[in-house]
Amino acid sequence: MRGAFLLAASLLVAPAALAQERPEPFLLLETSRDCATPDEDEQLVDAIELRMPTAFVIRGSVANITPDWRVSWRPSGPDACELTFTSTDNASSMALGPHPGIDEIQLAAARVAWLASVSPPREAMAVVTPPEGTPPPEPTPPAEPEPEPEPEVVPAPEPEPEPPVEPVTPAPAAQPEINRIGMKIAVVNALVLSPSPLPERAVPSFSFHAIGGRDYGLDGTQMSVLWNDVEHLARGTQLTMGVNLASPDANLTQIALAANVARGGFTGTQIALANYVRDDLRGVQLSLANVAGDVRGVQLGMVNVAANVKGVQLGLVNVGQTSDFSLGLLNVMVREPLYVDASIGHTGSL
Repeated sequence: MRGAFLLAASLLVAPAALAQERPEPFLLLETSRDCATPDEDEQLVDAIELRMPTAFVIRGSVANITPDWRVSWRPSGPDACELTFTSTDNASSMALGPHPGIDEIQLAAARVAWLASVSPPREAMAVVTPPEGTPPPEPTPPAEPEPEPEPEVVPAPEPEPEPPVEPVTPAPAAQPEINRIGMKIAVVNALVLSPSPLPERAVPSFSFHAIGGRDYGLDGTQMSVLWNDVEHLARGTQLTMGVNLASPDANLTQIALAANVARGGFTGTQIALANYVRDDLRGVQLSLANVAGDVRGVQLGMVNVAANVKGVQLGLVNVGQTSDFSLGLLNVMVREPLYVDASIGHTGSL
């Protein structure tokens, strides 16, 4: 997770040295298990790191270190949680969960990144000096007034946070537009047999197209002979003899004879002759040819192509930038010390 583990270990060994160098700002994330599972917490961390590439995200507290920003995900009442962002001069909260979907997590991460952009990080982290009982610690308080002018400069952009909050509020209002239905039966998109008429933005729990078709959303199972397509909110299973198409940030099991395609990030399993994920994959790809962005999981096929693999590649040919473990006759890792490994296995080290 972008070196966060190594960073936390180094903070325990030499916090004073890090306080002097401090190459990047720190964000402390505290999550209650009443609000999020470990997987949901990991999704929030990944989404924040994607939008704040120059910041380190740390879970829990780290001794002797004061973070630039603090994000707390705590219960706010019965069956309710909120995400609170705190900096030296700003504090903001928004409802989140408990156990939200990936769309709500992505929206919360965007809000955190925006608030951090208008709340400049500290110039130095606070380091707790050892209690020596000598007078030298007392001269240090006079040095602290130096950061004090910063809060005086920051209030100028404070009026700006309010306009961006307005686009966030319409997001909950969009939810009522989704119409969840039980079953949808159609020949193709233009010929729907049940229900009739089909409501706008319908999200069925079971969708069957005799030939093939597209659904606005899916929260269950989608079946067809030639192709399945989901535009938004894809969760469940797609089954076809042809091609399965999924929306960005889908959470699906895709099974097809021909191919499975995800237009953005994908969580779940893909099984077909060919699998493609445009962005990051969390799960398993099983086919003759697998292609994805960053992978957290397993690629099993004749040819496997990925960016950075946090998991396993098994195949005749494995291609990537970095990989925890690749097993094949030919492994090509662009950013590893060993660029081309024409052997049985590759672990990313000489």
